[in-house]
Amino acid sequence: MNVFFHGATRSVSGSLHVVEARGQRWLLDCGLFQGRRQDMYDRNAGVPVAPAQVTGVLLSHAHVDHSGRLPRLVKLGYRGPIYASPATLDLCALLLDDSAYVLRTQTRILNLRRAPRNLPPLPDLYGEEDVAQTLRQMVPVAWGTPVTLGPGLTAEFLPAGHILGASIIVLREQAGDAPCTLAFSGDIGRPGDWILPDPAVQAGVHHLIVESTYGDKTHRPYQYARAEFAKNVGATLRGGGIVVIPAFSVGRTQRVIYELHAMIAAGEVPPTPVFVDSPLSVEACIRFVNHADALRPLAHGVHSFAWLDAHNVVSSEESRLLRARPGPFVVITASGMCEAGRVLHHLKRALPDAHSRVVFVGFCAEDTLGRWLRDGHDSARINGDVVPVRAAIDQFDSFSSHADQLGLLDWVCAHGAARSVFLVHGEEPQTFALAEQLERRIAAEVIVPFSGEGFTLTPDGVHSIHQ
Repeated sequence: MNVFFHGATRSVSGSLHVVEARGQRWLLDCGLFQGRRQDMYDRNAGVPVAPAQVTGVLLSHAHVDHSGRLPRLVKLGYRGPIYASPATLDLCALLLDDSAYVLRTQTRILNLRRAPRNLPPLPDLYGEEDVAQTLRQMVPVAWGTPVTLGPGLTAEFLPAGHILGASIIVLREQAGDAPCTLAFSGDIGRPGDWILPDPAVQAGVHHLIVESTYGDKTHRPYQYARAEFAKNVGATLRGGGIVVIPAFSVGRTQRVIYELHAMIAAGEVPPTPVFVDSPLSVEACIRFVNHADALRPLAHGVHSFAWLDAHNVVSSEESRLLRARPGPFVVITASGMCEAGRVLHHLKRALPDAHSRVVFVGFCAEDTLGRWLRDGHDSARINGDVVPVRAAIDQFDSFSSHADQLGLLDWVCAHGAARSVFLVHGEEPQTFALAEQLERRIAAEVIVPFSGEGFTLTPDGVHSIHQ
């Protein structure tokens, strides 16, 4: 079995790895690169393997940094299967349509900048028709049910936590009497999560590909983060301000609604309207109801979704009216990294206001507006305008759905038979910090691959492929 790394290498974006086994080529994820717009376009326009040479795709979960390049692959001619959990397929129907719209908007902005330099316009990376074709090629796979990919090659999807439907993918190649097994973590969730299952551990795995988003951090104990969140948000609301919470539509939005309901009920936060200004986020809440079988069983009975109640803002007109509404109120809106969508309009209003607050509840990659604000700059460029930053800026990584360093170490160390561990989906400081800790704890070889690097995997070890 050979594996080549082509995305999310020493960065947190564009997950895509190529596995060659039994004369076939399989993609592990086909994610979108997110960052500066010209980089976004150039890196997302191509795929590292000709579509005609791809046997199939194994998709870990629906977040667009893992799934968002699938319609581009299809637009370029790919017509093979795309395997994923049922909940992932359902969420992709939402997220990929939204991605097509966002990419079209970003390409239009690029073309407006290219026109004065007499540069030809760039075509859209993909459209709704490519998304529709992608969805037709998707094949649902139940957790724990092995799928035969070809003679001597199987895949099994297992719960990863992280978001609804997220999966660990285990590939088994049977070569004579010596099978070789590779487990791809996708994004690993946190044990004891509020509603998602714990990440599964598979016995007998020889090689691991593991995310490292928070490889250098330990999440602050949740009870302390929750107390500070309630204190800060409550102070802003009591002062008549607006709280803007950029949040990913799937997972984080639902968690924040849940927590705000509990804080208001406990008197920690004053009774205040909570708006969800994102049609995508509203639809994602429905998916949680539809896929309760993919959630953690509750000791006291069936899941109740009353905690998803909020003032849902769907139309553009409703969103414009909300931006004119006086405080206090809370608005949860996409995107979590502030790269596109209605969040930009809410930020343009809230950032210059010293009585308002912006609360980040998840990771923001390099070269995103969210990272820029989290890093403490006193102004920001939004849709071409320079906006002063006077609002309070908070960040609460304790709400993250990614495992922290300890969680990642525990998950890797639970695979005691592993011969190698490849660390991906993390910026270099985080990835190398995790690598250093792993090298102290396990006998397996720990590798931080560069983009384009390839390795041969055997039951006994790993060897670099020199190209």
